[in-house]
Amino acid sequence: MKGSNALIYAALFFIIISSGCDVIPKRHFENAERKWTEGDYKGALKEYEKIIEDYPKSTVADDAYYWMGVTYYLSLNRIDDALNAFQNLTDHYPGSEYFFQSQMYIAEIYDKGKGNYRLAIIEYQKIVEHAHDRGLIEQARFNTAEAYFKLGDINQARIEWELMINQTPDGKYTEEAYFRAAKTYFIQGRYQEAIEFYQKFLSKYPEGKLVHDVRFAIANCLEEQENLQEALQMYKKIENNYPNRDVIAKKIAALEKRMSKSH
Repeated sequence: MKGSNALIYAALFFIIISSGCDVIPKRHFENAERKWTEGDYKGALKEYEKIIEDYPKSTVADDAYYWMGVTYYLSLNRIDDALNAFQNLTDHYPGSEYFFQSQMYIAEIYDKGKGNYRLAIIEYQKIVEHAHDRGLIEQARFNTAEAYFKLGDINQARIEWELMINQTPDGKYTEEAYFRAAKTYFIQGRYQEAIEFYQKFLSKYPEGKLVHDVRFAIANCLEEQENLQEALQMYKKIENNYPNRDVIAKKIAALEKRMSKSH
């Protein structure tokens, strides 16, 4: 009985000590949150650094790395420091709730901050292959396609967007993926294939946010195919709804002039 009591007391002592070990780092974290809210980003960073340096095993150490990265990236535009913070989190805290969001930031920094699209693709793929958050996976897939497009690999970009369309037909980024995939055909001068893809878009998203852009794109394709009458009809169809009416007016005027000369 005495042995059992001793074990209970030892367990309680361990819990108390463990809880106590987190009191100070949590206080630093609260101070950091307050300073961050007040716009004192450098002050917040000092609090995060204190946690990381003095309490690396505390329950808020990964939080400190994450918010340090966010602060450097979004508030101070210090992308190398942000990258270092996010990489430290993914290297040392693989079980963190911030792991895959940090992975996304790493990919975005390589992509949008450094223009290193190949490294960005590698980092995005880690999310696609290992994350469980559907939204994060879809975002990583879409950004992967964008990165290939920026590299000039139009065919691979289209493959990635079409993969999204087939695997997540009702996803958050699927409407945009349809539009981008069709655009790759247009860029390559494959106008009929572009038109067919745009028409698939209109069938799936008849009230979509990109409907007028799609119809404008179809008119462009028809114009490139020298189907001037059809192109003119399409431009006139969207004339009153297209956001940039000056562009439509110029397109219509130019087409009517071309057609009048041909008669």
